[in-house]
Amino acid sequence: MTISSSDFDFVRRLAQSVAGFLLEDGKEYLVETRLGPIAKAEGCAHVTELVSRLRWQSQPNLIERVVEALTTNETLFFRDMRPFDHLKRDVFPELFARNLGQPLRVWSAASSTGQEPYSIAMMLVEHFPLQASLVSILGTDLSTEVLERARQARFYESEMQRGLTEDQRRRFFDRVGNEYQLQARIREMVEFRQLNLSTPFQNLPLFDVVLLRNVLIYFDLAGKRSVLSRIKGVLKPGGFLLLGSSETLLGIDDDFLALRDSGTTSYRFGENVGVPAPVAGAATAKSSTHMRAAAPGAPSNAPRMPPMASEPPKKASKSLPPQVARLKDLQWPEWKAPTEDKGSKKP
Repeated sequence: MTISSSDFDFVRRLAQSVAGFLLEDGKEYLVETRLGPIAKAEGCAHVTELVSRLRWQSQPNLIERVVEALTTNETLFFRDMRPFDHLKRDVFPELFARNLGQPLRVWSAASSTGQEPYSIAMMLVEHFPLQASLVSILGTDLSTEVLERARQARFYESEMQRGLTEDQRRRFFDRVGNEYQLQARIREMVEFRQLNLSTPFQNLPLFDVVLLRNVLIYFDLAGKRSVLSRIKGVLKPGGFLLLGSSETLLGIDDDFLALRDSGTTSYRFGENVGVPAPVAGAATAKSSTHMRAAAPGAPSNAPRMPPMASEPPKKASKSLPPQVARLKDLQWPEWKAPTEDKGSKKP
């Protein structure tokens, strides 16, 4: 039995209302494939019966499982590689130079089973060993199931073969039976939380870097703008936003400055986006965005994500660098206290 158009439309509206993402026309097969195991577990003869139960019975836990099942969790270590080259060559050298000895925060806003935030942690240990302890990394996702896998940090052989070099496998993983366990020194750099990008962000600090890769493509225009508005509320002045290679903010949000020579889809927002002043004694790194490299800062333990709401972001300075001044309406949004948390999930 094939799912009917009315059942598909119901599931599509449900996914958009709960998590904000849009199922395109022609995705009936995806609904049947993803919801089939749930229907079987619930004793339903077919997905149609499961949808009928969703229509007429109030079962929040079941709705949560259905929406989570419809999310896409495709990921791999060092996916696309260009964003990680940009972080290594441009982003972290400037952040370390601009914030000597100060903690930095990175948010992987679609962390899935953890490969993206763990890749950042490994890159920091490999290329910035003295400053790596300054950086704390948060990974969030809509699905509690994938987050639990991320916390366990155990990966199958097929996952290890995607994106990792042999040297990285030897240096950062230990063989445990048929799986590979990521070492504690890397795991401890990353914290995981459940979060829904389509709802007000709760208890998030301000971040220096936000990776929102391959997420906005699942939202309609209004949903994209809504997510970006909330992102701006937790991105530090001069912070970096990285999107997926096929994504763009053109025609969506004019408050970001595109770094067109970064080699990937990268943006900055707010104050301090010009070339920073050289740090005394620091070497200069060759960079497509002409940023300065930092002298190694004194290592310290980066704090965990604070369990309180973020501070209100400051409004942009009136004296902005020339490359920012041309952007229209560059302004921090008015900060409001977060409303009551109605869920913490995201696609």
